Amino acid sequence: SCVYASGSPFDPVVLNGITYIPGQGNNMYIFPGLGLGAVIADATEVSEEMIIQSAITLANATTKEELKAGRIYPKLDRIRDISFQIAKNVAIQAVKEGLSKKKVED
Repeated sequence: SCVYASGSPFDPVVLNGITYIPGQGNNMYIFPGLGLGAVIADATEVSEEMIIQSAITLANATTKEELKAGRIYPKLDRIRDISFQIAKNVAIQAVKEGLSKKKVED
């Protein structure tokens, strides 16, 4: 088996009766939420843990149905909600690490 993501969008591929949907693995999911979370928290830096929290949030946003369909990222029509969740979790992580003096509510 193979996990594939490209920096550019590609059409689905049908092979042996199975449809594979290539993932677009570029900046569109992580960076908007990461940046917004850092700004909201007034973070002094972006830590490795904040980046990891972004990736975990994105991974958890991919539904079982999307995974079953061969997607490794959520559908694009949910990007705003996912970016919000990433921003929230990044801001909380910044507070946990002492990179912000602000208290971030859920």
